[in-house]
Amino acid sequence: MRRSVIMSSLIVALLGLSTGPDTSLAAINSASHQSFFVMFFLPGSAEISPEARWIVEQAAASAKVHEASMFEIAISPDESSASDLFKARAAAIENVLSAEGAEPVHFVSRPLSEAENSIPCAGSRAEIRVVQ
Repeated sequence: MRRSVIMSSLIVALLGLSTGPDTSLAAINSASHQSFFVMFFLPGSAEISPEARWIVEQAAASAKVHEASMFEIAISPDESSASDLFKARAAAIENVLSAEGAEPVHFVSRPLSEAENSIPCAGSRAEIRVVQ
């Protein structure tokens, strides 16, 4: 009985390890062929979390591979007219893309459409398109 419990635990642990994020070269290369990326800001902030930064870095890598001509950045509009969160978030994304050496340096920012804004958590959502 004890042996079967130990074996079952070992199998579950090994299966858990095999479902981690794929960091193989093939997975990284396939990510660089994407042209659309979705990330989320910390709510009410222009701060980019480490996970979101990784997504923006993948967009920069994709731009290099595709020799893109521009980035289109869509961000939820400010909820209050006194807030400059839209511009701050766009600048934060542009800064990471530029720091990663993404060429070109041409950025277009726009608010998320009404349909895009109806998605849950859209208030913290940003979309990056790599345009060729």
